[in-house]
Amino acid sequence: MDKQALRKRIREELKRLNNEQKAIEASWIHREVMTLDALKEAQTVALFASLPDEPSTEELLKDISARCKVVIPRIIGERMEFLPYVPEKTSCGTYSIMEPTEGEVVHPAEIDVAIIPGVAFTSDGIRMGRGKGFYDRYMAENSFRALKIGICFSCQVVEYILYEKHDIKMDMVIYKK
Repeated sequence: MDKQALRKRIREELKRLNNEQKAIEASWIHREVMTLDALKEAQTVALFASLPDEPSTEELLKDISARCKVVIPRIIGERMEFLPYVPEKTSCGTYSIMEPTEGEVVHPAEIDVAIIPGVAFTSDGIRMGRGKGFYDRYMAENSFRALKIGICFSCQVVEYILYEKHDIKMDMVIYKK
């Protein structure tokens, strides 16, 4: 199945998830992420402000911020950059995603753990994003060295995703099995 068809199939599956199921799975993901040794040792964690069709990151943002520096993405033209997460310094930005409105851009080498969204994942870490390539380009930067963790709902895990040379594989994918 090509990526466009797979994106459509996953969107349809996500529409069938009710709010209770989304909350159960997001809570499970939260517990799993918070127990990771890499997270306990991290000084800087990249996270994202979730969209309605993604596992909620609201509690992760709050709980990880209590432990270490959290950075979230902002889109500038064709590139993505990460800035410190400060709730009162965010607003609805590109693609209707909450983004930081101010702050100093964090260098990719400073990020220890990156928690990354996707439309679909394979259990061994192949990721398919929304099609704009922002995360793949960012993770391809030479100085990016973070542990890459994909998070998703169980219906977003598939057996096969067409893997292209520019696609960046996750080190792990966390979802409710």
